[in-house]
Amino acid sequence: MKKLYSLLLILVCSALSTYSFAHGGGLNAQGCHNETATGGYHCHRSSYTPSSAVTSLPSKSNTSSALNSSATQKVTGTFTTDVDEVVFKNVRCIDNNWEIDVINRTKNTKNMVYLFYTEDSDGDPLATFKKSGNLSGKSRYTITLTAFDCDNVPFDQLQYKIW
Repeated sequence: MKKLYSLLLILVCSALSTYSFAHGGGLNAQGCHNETATGGYHCHRSSYTPSSAVTSLPSKSNTSSALNSSATQKVTGTFTTDVDEVVFKNVRCIDNNWEIDVINRTKNTKNMVYLFYTEDSDGDPLATFKKSGNLSGKSRYTITLTAFDCDNVPFDQLQYKIW
């Protein structure tokens, strides 16, 4: 009987330890979660843009001609799209325009449409940026959102749909 209790105790302990180390990667109400391994934050629903994670970084005058003398804004996180395994990240303000890197994580070329827009309080469009084209497999493509001035349109005010 003592062996049975010992065996039962071992089974319960091993089951509980497995349960406590595993996690389902739960999402918050916006479909996002933190990545403890990388310290990042990303979303799995394209209709949500994380709230302003915008920081001001001093520009480095000797690194790139794209950076000007004003502070460079950057938005951290990885944003999902309506296309499987296509995300965008590295959101930053360069020469007062928002830039993003779109990444195709698959081996297949994707025919993409990128739509970014702002709305007024009634939901009517104010400004729109739309572009389409092929995104090669396993590639990264930088898009400059020329319709949006970083100083006047914070990134968290932009709506987007990428398909």
